[in-house]
Amino acid sequence: YRYETDYKRYFDKTKFENIEMTDIKEDDITLFMLNKIRELKLCQKACKTLFWYISSVCLNALKNKVIVENPCLFLSANKFY
Repeated sequence: YRYETDYKRYFDKTKFENIEMTDIKEDDITLFMLNKIRELKLCQKACKTLFWYISSVCLNALKNKVIVENPCLFLSANKFY
């Protein structure tokens, strides 16, 4: 249930949601994070949670050879708060 509500809160009906995994770049993640933080007025914990979701999906895609480079590699949650 928690993941469903978080998905709706953070990703549902966003442009980011519709970007193919193979097309996501570091800049896409940065812009999405900054926009969501502003839009939802996210606290530090929520920023960390949002970044964790994105980085976990990227890591999983890398492990499953969906992508060849992790776009989160040079990003960290503390960059956003």
